[in-house]
Formats: sequence, structure tokens, C-alpha cells
Amino acid sequence: MSSRGTWWRLPWLLLFALAVASPAHALPGFYVGKSAGERTAHETHVVLMRKDERSVITVMPDYEGPFDAFALVLPVPADVTLAGVKTLKREFVDRVDQISAPRFHEWWEVDPCEPGEPEQEWQRSLKADPNSAFLGGGGPTPSGGPVVPRELFTNVKPDYKDGEYTFSLVTAGQPLAPALKAKGYTLSAAAVSAVEPYARAGMSFVVAEVDPKRIELVGSNRAQLSPIRYESEKPFETLPVRLGLLSARGMQELIVYVLHPQQRFEAKNYPNAFAPTNVELDIAVKERTGEFYAALHDLMLRKNPEAILSEYAWHSAGCGEPCPNAALQASELMSLGGDFFEAALPEEVRKAPLPPLTEDEKRAERAALGVLPPNLQPKRKRELDRERRIAFDNRGILERQKYIVSRFHHRYDRNNLPNDIQIGAAAAVRGGIGVPKGEGHEISSEVTAASENRFQIRFNAFHPWAGMQKCEKQARFRWGRAPRTYRGLRKTWIAQDLARKNRTQIRPSEVVITPVGALGLPGRAAAAAVDAAAQAAADASAQKPKSCACSAPGAHANAAAGWLGLGLGLVAQRFRRRRANAGR
Repeated sequence: MSSRGTWWRLPWLLLFALAVASPAHALPGFYVGKSAGERTAHETHVVLMRKDERSVITVMPDYEGPFDAFALVLPVPADVTLAGVKTLKREFVDRVDQISAPRFHEWWEVDPCEPGEPEQEWQRSLKADPNSAFLGGGGPTPSGGPVVPRELFTNVKPDYKDGEYTFSLVTAGQPLAPALKAKGYTLSAAAVSAVEPYARAGMSFVVAEVDPKRIELVGSNRAQLSPIRYESEKPFETLPVRLGLLSARGMQELIVYVLHPQQRFEAKNYPNAFAPTNVELDIAVKERTGEFYAALHDLMLRKNPEAILSEYAWHSAGCGEPCPNAALQASELMSLGGDFFEAALPEEVRKAPLPPLTEDEKRAERAALGVLPPNLQPKRKRELDRERRIAFDNRGILERQKYIVSRFHHRYDRNNLPNDIQIGAAAAVRGGIGVPKGEGHEISSEVTAASENRFQIRFNAFHPWAGMQKCEKQARFRWGRAPRTYRGLRKTWIAQDLARKNRTQIRPSEVVITPVGALGLPGRAAAAAVDAAAQAAADASAQKPKSCACSAPGAHANAAAGWLGLGLGLVAQRFRRRRANAGR
């Protein structure tokens, strides 16, 4: 599974599939309006949570077009009900995007005189100490009572949003066109034809009418819509992206995230590829990581237009090395679908009996009650029991809400997505991790099979030690986190919002230092060696004697001195004439 050779070994779809291809785009649905005007989507994020046979799907598209009445139509499994359709806050999908996006990481050479192994950015714990009383983290009470468990303060409640959409459901077997017409929307003949295969397959349609006053504008005619979530008792295995043809214009971005308790996921009916990782870049790319990655993706697509990029696979308890943001929290996982899985559990699982108190817990409880008057002790005992119940239930939710987060990404137009994307489980992989070694920054760029998923797209830049060296025995070229004296912005830059990034201003061939042979990128060191060889050849050619240009040593210097003297003489003569004329 080498990332260097993947592109040349990827399988291609059968020529027959290409011959009968029908165009599609990223949005697994389409827009309809009550007035004339083009309504399009440029980038769509889809979050799929799978557990046992159940699925929760969240779709978050952008929108460009007139801001009068319009609606988003999504094909959904036949068992979806209106009660299972919800609106989420954008921040939940944005957070999954942030932790899984390709990232730019800076490495700093540690002080050569400092002993020990260098500390890495991801070795710092961002979590509060559960035994600290600061910010409600828990801790012994002033009376010496029991330690308050941190689970008591963990938010495990899902968070929904109201007001942006009005939902209705056109159930399986019910014609879509008349239902939309009753709301003032008209389906074109092309739309009726595109919808027909999904209707024949027994799918229903969610109609999400948008309130233009409640959406977030990102331009004069462009908006970011809130995510729409729906639930199904069936495993969701196919993204119905072909319907997006009805709202297509140019290239489209589709980013899919799959959250599953045990497995990584990828496309099953398209070639999958790993984007180059652990590649060294020019530091100038740092704040323009999105532009660089967009240009790199275009380069990869020219090699294999139908390849779908695997970009991330990691346990939800982490977020990569380094983390662009904190790992996903329980409330975020519950909002993305965890609550649906929890509700399906038997009561004896969700409300399991409390275990008996340990001897230490009994002593702590007696101490907490003993400082109170006898008449207040029963009330405090009930409070302690309630807190213990909440903490125990929350602990169970935290244990159950653990997932492998997979991310894959495709950019396409009418020509390179002939079929809906089928999703299936894939083997665990690792890549884009590790610590560079030595002056040459040696680090593996391979993506290989593994027992656990630890894969990310990481681009590297290096800062050699520039301080004074005050010891005799120095340990050079050890790479770690930024020094304490660094005053720059401590941020991990990521490739995000790719549909709006400039894709031509940064040329990968000019900023990639590590050779990437599969993409024809020689790397800066190789390019510099070629330039040096060419310059050496040119210098050698210039030093060869010419048959008609023989001269004695120093002839060129003497000729130059003669011309310089003549010029100075003319200038002096002219200056003397001006002075003479001025004295008349």
C-alpha cells in the first residue's frame, strides 16, 4: 500500500462502464425553486454513522443561486420518518472536517545541548486533570468528601437546530412531481427522468424547504446551509450522488466521513488512492495549505480521474499527530447519530444496575455526611446517589460512543463519476505518522496495512537550530515541537473549504521538497541538482577556446579600461566647456 506507487497500480473501471456513464455531482440530492434561476452546490460533506444494522446520515451542502423560496430534495431509505429528520448545527460537521483534514506540521530542531528525547506537539495533554477542582473538573470536597467523578460534568446530550428548514416527506410509491407542484415547485423533464431510478428502487424523498432569512451567507449569492440528518434501521451502503446532476455546474467537491465502531471505510466500486503524506514542503505553503492541496489534488486527478482519495483513518479518541483541534466530544458524537444508537439499546443496558460502593467510597460518603446536621443528611444522601447514577450512566455512554473515523474525498465533473458511490469496510492502515530523523529529515511516506488505524495526510516543514551552542558534546538534528521562546502563531494549518480555494497560484513542483515520483514531482533537491548540472555544463562550454576569438591574457581587461578612460575623458571635456561658456 505504498503511497509512492499507488497511482500506477490502481485498477480502472471497465470500459463498458465508461461507455454508459451518466454524469453526476457531489450533492446526494438536488435543489428546486419557485422561480427561474440556476441553483447549484459546489461542495458537500456527508457524515455516515454505522452501528450494527443502523445508519445515521448527515448531509451538509453549500448553495449558490437566488435567495427566494427554494428547497433541497434528498432521496432517503423507505423507513425514514419525519420524526427521524433533524437539523444540526454546522459546527458538528465542521469539527469532523477539521480533525480529519490534510494538515501542515512544523518541526523544530531542539537545542543540541538539551538532554533527553524531544517533546512532540501531540504529547501534550489537552484534557483537564480529572482530579482537579478547577473549572468543575471534580475533586475532593472541602469537607473531605468523595471525589466528584468527571463523567458527572460530561455533556452527553445531542444538540439540534430549529427554524432553517421546513421538512416534508414524500413516501415510497408516492409521485414526487405532484407533491412538489402542490408546494409551488416544478420538476423539469430531466429531473423527472433522474428521479425515476430512485423511485423504482423504493426510496422516499425528504423535501427540505429553506428559510432564506435563516441561512448563513458567504457571498452575494452563496450560502452555507445547515446539515440535515436522517435515521434508518438499515445499513447505508450507497451514496445517491447521481441526482446532483440536476444542480451541477463545473467541478464538484464531495467529502465523506464514515464513523464505525471497528472498521475503516472506503469506496467499493471506484479505485481508491492515498494522497501523498509525510511530504516536505516549503514553509511558505503553511498559511496556504488549502490552496496547495487543491493544486495537488488536480495533479493527482490528471493521473487517475476516477480515483477517490483516502485522507484519514483514526480512532475518535484521538485526532491525528498533530491534532488540528480537540478530539470529538461525546455531545458531538451524540448529535451526529449516537443518540439514535443509544435509544435502540435495551433499558437494562442504558440503565444498568449500579455496582456496590467500594470501601473507599463508603468511607468518603460517611465523611461527607458526617459534617452535616442529622436533619440534612438524608437530602445530601439522595443527592450523592443521583450524582452517582448520572456519572455511571454517562460513563457507559462514553464507553459505547467510540468510533473509527474514516475520510475519503473526490473531485469530479460530468465525466468521471458514472455511478453512485458504494461504501464498504476496508482493512486498517497506518501512514503519515512518525518522527523524522537526522539532517535529511528521513521519515516514511509509505501507507501500509496495520492492526489499528493511524493514517493521516501530513505535510512537513523544518526549522534547523539557529541558537548558540554552549556545550562541547552536541546532539544535532532531533526534531520536536516549537521552543518556548517561539512567539509565532501556534496553529496547525489544514486544507479546508477546498471548493473556494485558488487552485493555480501555488504550483506543487515549486514547493514540494520530497520527491513524489508517482506524480512526476522530482522534489526541490533533485530539481536543484539538475539546475546545477545544467549550469556546470554551460560554464564548461563557455570556457572552451573559440576559433575566431583568440586574445592575449588581459586583453578584455585592457579593452574595458580603454573604453572607460575614453568615456571619462569625454565627460571631463564637456564639463570644461560648460564652465567656459558660463564665465563669458
